Amino acid sequence: SASAGDRAAWARDHVPQYESLTRVVAAIPEVQRDVGSIVTIAPTAGGGHRAAREMNGDDMHFTLDVIGDRGSGIFHADCTLDEYRVYDWRPARWTVEDRERRIEHVSERVPGSP
Repeated sequence: SASAGDRAAWARDHVPQYESLTRVVAAIPEVQRDVGSIVTIAPTAGGGHRAAREMNGDDMHFTLDVIGDRGSGIFHADCTLDEYRVYDWRPARWTVEDRERRIEHVSERVPGSP
Protein backbone atom coordinates (compact mmCIF):
# COMPACT_ATOMS: atom_id res chain seq x y z
CA SER A 1 0.00 0.00 0.00
CA ALA A 2 1.18 3.55 -0.71
CA SER A 3 2.57 5.75 2.04
CA ALA A 4 0.44 8.52 3.56
CA GLY A 5 2.58 11.06 1.71
CA ASP A 6 2.00 9.31 -1.62
CA ARG A 7 -1.76 9.05 -0.99
CA ALA A 8 -1.93 12.75 -0.07
CA ALA A 9 0.01 13.73 -3.20
CA TRP A 10 -2.29 11.64 -5.39
CA ALA A 11 -5.39 13.27 -3.86
CA ARG A 12 -3.95 16.80 -4.29
CA ASP A 13 -3.27 16.02 -7.97
CA HIS A 14 -6.64 14.37 -8.73
CA VAL A 15 -9.29 15.87 -6.41
CA PRO A 16 -9.82 19.60 -7.04
CA GLN A 17 -10.96 20.59 -3.52
CA TYR A 18 -8.88 18.09 -1.54
CA GLU A 19 -6.55 20.81 -0.24
CA SER A 20 -9.55 22.82 1.01
CA LEU A 21 -10.85 19.76 2.84
CA THR A 22 -7.51 19.16 4.54
CA ARG A 23 -7.35 22.81 5.69
CA VAL A 24 -10.84 22.50 7.22
CA VAL A 25 -9.93 19.26 9.04
CA ALA A 26 -6.58 20.62 10.26
CA ALA A 27 -8.34 23.65 11.82
CA ILE A 28 -10.81 21.62 13.92
CA PRO A 29 -9.94 22.17 17.60
CA GLU A 30 -10.57 18.52 18.59
CA VAL A 31 -8.17 17.34 15.88
CA GLN A 32 -5.47 19.80 16.95
CA ARG A 33 -5.91 18.88 20.62
CA ASP A 34 -5.70 15.13 19.98
CA VAL A 35 -2.80 14.91 17.50
CA GLY A 36 -0.94 18.23 17.81
CA SER A 37 0.46 20.03 14.80
CA ILE A 38 -0.58 18.35 11.57
CA VAL A 39 2.17 16.54 9.69
CA THR A 40 0.09 14.80 6.99
CA ILE A 41 -3.55 14.30 6.07
CA ALA A 42 -4.11 11.54 3.51
CA PRO A 43 -6.99 9.43 2.22
CA THR A 44 -6.96 6.08 4.00
CA ALA A 45 -5.54 3.18 2.02
CA GLY A 46 -8.89 1.34 2.23
CA GLY A 47 -10.63 3.51 -0.33
CA GLY A 48 -14.33 4.27 -0.42
CA HIS A 49 -13.67 7.93 -1.15
CA ARG A 50 -15.88 10.06 -3.39
CA ALA A 51 -15.69 13.54 -4.83
CA ALA A 52 -18.26 14.97 -7.24
CA ARG A 53 -18.74 18.43 -8.69
CA GLU A 54 -22.03 20.02 -7.61
CA MET A 55 -23.60 23.36 -8.51
CA ASN A 56 -22.27 25.02 -5.34
CA GLY A 57 -18.97 23.19 -4.80
CA ASP A 58 -17.50 19.72 -4.60
CA ASP A 59 -19.28 17.02 -2.64
CA MET A 60 -16.57 15.25 -0.65
CA HIS A 61 -16.90 11.91 1.13
CA PHE A 62 -13.46 10.90 2.43
CA THR A 63 -11.96 8.84 5.22
CA LEU A 64 -8.65 10.44 6.15
CA ASP A 65 -5.55 9.41 8.06
CA VAL A 66 -4.67 12.46 10.14
CA ILE A 67 -1.09 12.33 11.39
CA GLY A 68 0.17 14.90 13.86
CA ASP A 69 3.35 15.43 15.82
CA ARG A 70 1.74 13.85 18.94
CA GLY A 71 -0.42 11.08 17.46
CA SER A 72 -2.83 10.10 14.73
CA GLY A 73 -6.51 9.52 14.11
CA ILE A 74 -9.11 8.75 11.45
CA PHE A 75 -11.47 11.46 10.20
CA HIS A 76 -14.65 10.62 8.26
CA ALA A 77 -15.66 13.72 6.29
CA ASP A 78 -18.89 14.24 4.36
CA CYS A 79 -19.35 17.79 3.11
CA THR A 80 -19.75 20.15 0.18
CA LEU A 81 -17.17 22.91 -0.25
CA ASP A 82 -15.12 24.95 -2.65
CA GLU A 83 -11.79 26.69 -2.17
CA TYR A 84 -13.39 29.49 -0.12
CA ARG A 85 -16.46 28.17 1.67
CA VAL A 86 -18.00 25.11 3.33
CA TYR A 87 -21.56 24.99 1.97
CA ASP A 88 -22.82 21.84 3.66
CA TRP A 89 -21.15 20.07 6.59
CA ARG A 90 -22.77 16.78 7.49
CA PRO A 91 -21.68 15.54 10.95
CA ALA A 92 -18.21 14.03 10.72
CA ARG A 93 -16.68 11.27 12.83
CA TRP A 94 -13.27 11.68 14.47
CA THR A 95 -11.66 8.56 15.92
CA VAL A 96 -8.50 8.63 17.99
CA GLU A 97 -7.29 5.97 20.46
CA ASP A 98 -10.54 3.98 20.02
CA ARG A 99 -12.67 7.00 21.00
CA GLU A 100 -15.10 8.31 18.42
CA ARG A 101 -16.59 11.80 18.51
CA ARG A 102 -18.97 13.59 16.18
CA ILE A 103 -17.85 16.90 14.75
CA GLU A 104 -21.14 18.69 14.22
CA HIS A 105 -19.96 22.08 12.95
CA VAL A 106 -17.02 23.82 11.31
CA SER A 107 -16.45 27.39 10.18
CA GLU A 108 -18.20 28.28 6.92
CA ARG A 109 -14.96 29.82 5.68
CA VAL A 110 -12.17 27.52 4.48
CA PRO A 111 -9.07 28.40 6.56
CA GLY A 112 -6.43 30.26 4.57
CA SER A 113 -8.85 31.40 1.86
CA PRO A 114 -8.87 35.08 0.84
